[in-house]
Amino acid sequence: MNRRNLLKLLIFLVITILIITINGITLAKDKKGGPPEHAKAHGYRAKHTYRYYPDAKVYYDDSRGSYFYLEGDNWRASVSLPDSLKVRLGDFVTVEMDSDKPYVESR
Repeated sequence: MNRRNLLKLLIFLVITILIITINGITLAKDKKGGPPEHAKAHGYRAKHTYRYYPDAKVYYDDSRGSYFYLEGDNWRASVSLPDSLKVRLGDFVTVEMDSDKPYVESR
């Protein structure tokens, strides 16, 4: 191999390594946790955990400190319960839902 061909091969290798390195850095910068941009919500749903008191038909969201309770035909949200509901809460079960509005799934 003469010097000219060796120099061409060396330049080709250097350029190839630079392109691969630059592309690798670009890909690493673009990669973030979670789904890709074109499918933001694909495969992921936030879970909400509630304490449900079936005797009183009350949901409590510990992360927000909010109660959801039925008042007549309407659901109410509040940081505290009316006294009439406090005395009859009874035992609770833990419920996980996709919704931040537990009363929507309630029957």
